[in-house]
This record gives sequence, structure tokens and C-alpha cells, in this order.
Amino acid sequence: MRRLLRLMTSTVALVWLCGALAVSTVVLGLQAITLSAQVATVTAGATSAAIKHRKDLAKAVSKTKAKARKTPRAVLPSIPAK
Repeated sequence: MRRLLRLMTSTVALVWLCGALAVSTVVLGLQAITLSAQVATVTAGATSAAIKHRKDLAKAVSKTKAKARKTPRAVLPSIPAK
């Protein structure tokens, strides 16, 4: 009788541990999927921002170059050297 009780106790403990491990595995798997999706979203946003920044910078540079071409050199004030 005592041996059967010990066997039942061990079986219940092992089943409980296996269940706890299974639940924690599922929860951690879902968390990994969620974090992967967040990383993908942030990466896409950063890439989009970098492309926009590069375009804005190129636009500003071309605008400055166009202004420089329009302005005659003789009109620019000359600073006398001391």
C-alpha cells in the first residue's frame, strides 16, 4: 500500500512538472513570436526613416547647389582681408 502511494505521488509530481514545462514553453514561444514581430516593425520604421532622411538631405543639397548656380559671383559681398 505504501509503495503504491509513493508511486502515485511521484507520478502526480512528474505529470505536474511536465504540464508546467509545457505551459511555460507555449508562453515563451508566443512571447518570442511577439518580440520578433516588434523587431520587424521597428526595423521597417528605421529603414523608412533612413530613406526619407537620405532623400531630404539630397533635396537640400541640390537646392543649395541650385542657389549657388543662380547667384552671380560678382554680387556676393567680398570680405576684405586684414
